[in-house]
Amino acid sequence: MVSAASRTITFMSDFGSDDEFVGVVHGVLATLAPMCRVIDLDHGVPRGDVRSGALVLLRAIQYMPPGVLLAVVDPGVGTSRRAIVVETGWGYMVGPDNGLLSPAVALVGGATRAFSIENPDVMLPARGRTFEGRDRFAPAAAVLATGEADLHEMGPTGRWRVRPGGWTLTATCRRTSRRRTWRRRGCRPARRSQCGWG
Repeated sequence: MVSAASRTITFMSDFGSDDEFVGVVHGVLATLAPMCRVIDLDHGVPRGDVRSGALVLLRAIQYMPPGVLLAVVDPGVGTSRRAIVVETGWGYMVGPDNGLLSPAVALVGGATRAFSIENPDVMLPARGRTFEGRDRFAPAAAVLATGEADLHEMGPTGRWRVRPGGWTLTATCRRTSRRRTWRRRGCRPARRSQCGWG
C-alpha cells in the first residue's frame, strides 16, 4: 500500500464535459486533499454504461500510479445500491457497488477488504442523493488519499475472496446481518441483480 503522503487520485466518470460536474468534484478534491495530484482518466464514458466504464478501468489501472481510484458511473444513484471502497494491493478503489470496479479489482490481484461508505463524517452534508460523486465518493477518496480517515471509518465491512477460475464477493452488513454471495467469471461486469451487498 502506498503511504498517504504520496497518494494520487485517479478520477474516471461518465459526467462528460458539457456541464460543471467534473469541475465540482475537482473542487471537492482540491478542498479536502490539496496536496494530492488528481489524474483525469476519462469522463467520456457513455452515461450510465457500467460495462464501458469497467472496461476503461480494466485497460488503464495497471498504468496508473498506485493510490486512490475514484470511479463514478452510477445509473443507480439515489437508489439502495451501496457506495463502496475496496482495498487492494494497488491502493483504494472508491465507487458504486454495481460491478464498475470488479474487473480492475481482479486485475490488480483482488481485494483485501471492502467497506460500505456510510459514515456521515466522511461525506459532505447533502439534502438528497442525486450527486453522490460530489457528496459521498469524492470526500471518501480525498480523506483516504490524505490519510485523514482509515478504511474502517468508512462504514460496514464486507469480504472479497479470490478463487481460481473466478472470484466471490461476500458482503455482510453489520446492521442487517444479511449475506449474499456473488460469483463472477471472466471480465464482464455483473448485472445489478447479482451485485454484492444485498
